[in-house]
Amino acid sequence: MAMQVIPLSSRKTTGGLAEGIAPFLQLPHFSGSVVKKIGCKKARTFEDFFHMSMQERAELLEKVAGFFSAEIQYVGMVLEMMPSVTLEVKCETEDEEGIKTG
Repeated sequence: MAMQVIPLSSRKTTGGLAEGIAPFLQLPHFSGSVVKKIGCKKARTFEDFFHMSMQERAELLEKVAGFFSAEIQYVGMVLEMMPSVTLEVKCETEDEEGIKTG
């Protein structure tokens, strides 16, 4: 099993991408320059990229990043394997009704 190592410097925010480029570098055929190219277009965050339609993503990768069809398909396969998790957090205190100010 191949493992891609992400340098610590890649975790910093760059190029207008709020979360940094590390999530993108987990994808095959992606480099810092590819992330900068697509970040200037429609995919400002990894979540934006993840939730694009297959057609939108393919057009972006082909026209902006110069990906070939096989590379685009491979990226799509990897994205399908990635989980999408949504958390809803509710913070409350027990016996909240009994708390008084002052």
